[in-house]
Amino acid sequence: MRITRFKAFWDFEKEEKYLNSMAQKGYNLIDYFWIRYVFERDKSNPYKYRIIFLQKRAKEIESQNYLDFLEENGVECIATYMHWAYVRSKTDSDFEIYTDKADVINHLSIISKFWLRAGLFELVVAIIEFFTVFMLYFRFGEKHLVYFILACLLLVFSSVFLGMYFKLKKQIKKIRKELIINE
Repeated sequence: MRITRFKAFWDFEKEEKYLNSMAQKGYNLIDYFWIRYVFERDKSNPYKYRIIFLQKRAKEIESQNYLDFLEENGVECIATYMHWAYVRSKTDSDFEIYTDKADVINHLSIISKFWLRAGLFELVVAIIEFFTVFMLYFRFGEKHLVYFILACLLLVFSSVFLGMYFKLKKQIKKIRKELIINE
């Protein structure tokens, strides 16, 4: 039996928890696109899911080579979306892609840079949009509520993206401290 769920996540760790909780309930991910998750009921296969942020888009050869390498090591790629790869492994124990703290820091740094670029881009576009709205109003007396609402939405997206950036930077700082303490 297949079920489809529509859910939006900004935080890939929360998304991983969601996928793993669904797997514990016997629903295994078989397809993903944007906010659409397709699950198949199968209690016989206990999978552990991970989400990987690829440095290049999933369709590029470097990413395909990395995903092939994972497949050779027993990690199945279920779906890809832009830079994200949804992978799983049949395992009884914890399944981790990044076991070394330095690798975790590198992975989180790549994701944080992505959120920083996205957040700054949205912020710049929002500022331009606000400037346009105010110029139209003060110069021509025209009120453009739609553009104002769009600028506000861009500002909200920028805040969310930059919030993810700062959250990941905080995580990286914490892991670096742990790394220094352990040395």
